Amino acid sequence: MKKEKELKGKKPEPEIKETKEKNATRETNNMQSQQQSEAHMAGVSQENLKKLEKRIAILVGIVILLILAVFIFGAVKRVFFSPIFEYKGLQVTQTRIEGINATFYVLQVPISFNNEVKLHQIFLRNDPRRLLKLEIEDDVRTKVIDPFPDQIFLTFDPDSKDLSYISLVTSQIAKVTGTSESGILQIPTSGATTSPIKGFEDSITCMHSSTTKVVIYIKFGNETSIRTDDSAKRCIILQGADRDGLIKASDKFILTMLGV
Repeated sequence: MKKEKELKGKKPEPEIKETKEKNATRETNNMQSQQQSEAHMAGVSQENLKKLEKRIAILVGIVILLILAVFIFGAVKRVFFSPIFEYKGLQVTQTRIEGINATFYVLQVPISFNNEVKLHQIFLRNDPRRLLKLEIEDDVRTKVIDPFPDQIFLTFDPDSKDLSYISLVTSQIAKVTGTSESGILQIPTSGATTSPIKGFEDSITCMHSSTTKVVIYIKFGNETSIRTDDSAKRCIILQGADRDGLIKASDKFILTMLGV
């Protein structure tokens, strides 16, 4: 009886061993399946990543092309035409800019300074060829730059009509005579008025001109002209019969200062 009981106790061992082997096989199969699944997922993820990178690259390319198209189209819209011609040996570009109902004539003027020649761009509102008939006294340029003055005053009547045009003329002349980077003559140039107002407490008239101070009196009058004031030492009267006349006088004065 005792032996039979011992034998009965030993019979389940092979079944337990077999069960363990089956469990181990299942675990191995599960691990292999999991590894295959992970490998598949990794492959899918890499494939999706490559697709995403490709899409991003295409989108970036499209954005760059759009930016370039806008830039190029914008440039075309800004400058409608720019034919080139020569005026007294200088290259002139005719340009019309979007948003501004006006044509500009850009002169390339070589200026020698400190033994170095540089090209300066001078913007005019009028075709210089059409300013030839506008008379200007012969000694205007001499009055301004011979000898070089210590100061130039651009003065006007504070109660003048169309002050915006006078302001435009003043700024254009100052760009040529003044001491900014674009200034050609490099003479200290200041704005002034013929009678005191807020911001211009010291009035400047032709009578304030001297051997070291040049006064340019900008005004409207009966005719368009550029002349010297004989009653003053160094005063130039720049006068326009109307808005267009004042701009023409300004352009002619600038050309004269450049010796053109």
